[in-house]
Amino acid sequence: MTFASRGVAPSEAPPPPYRIADMAADTAALIEHLAIAPCFVVGVSLGGFVAEELSRTRPELVRGCVLIASAGAPTAYVRAKFAAERELFRACPVPHSHDVVDMLATTLRFDALQDDDGAVSRWLAMGRAGKRDGSADRLSARNGGADTVLGRHPLRPLLNR
Repeated sequence: MTFASRGVAPSEAPPPPYRIADMAADTAALIEHLAIAPCFVVGVSLGGFVAEELSRTRPELVRGCVLIASAGAPTAYVRAKFAAERELFRACPVPHSHDVVDMLATTLRFDALQDDDGAVSRWLAMGRAGKRDGSADRLSARNGGADTVLGRHPLRPLLNR
């Protein structure tokens, strides 16, 4: 089963700010509503931060956890990128085209960005087709929330549970 977090289409985009803890609580509520605990949780990018927080705060709901492109202590680059994005979001409305290009930069490898026009074109088409449903708010949540998760608590080992 997959789902979209708040602010990610087709889910609703309530007014920000969004916190990682809020999205983890949303996920916990869904797991409990569906009565599927304990279950395996996979999180990609922002979803990995949410999965890490869920595993830390509600371990009884999680049998195992896979974190992809998201977890670990923030590097100097990540801290600088988050700070720059926070500054950008405070300064002006962020156009959808920024979100699409940012998605490309964080999804495709550098060589694909440089040499695979077909892959870039497909990703651009998907991004442009998406509705602007709080994407900047989602990034704002990542910026405001990731700092509170990354590097603060090591993920409890969940294997052999």
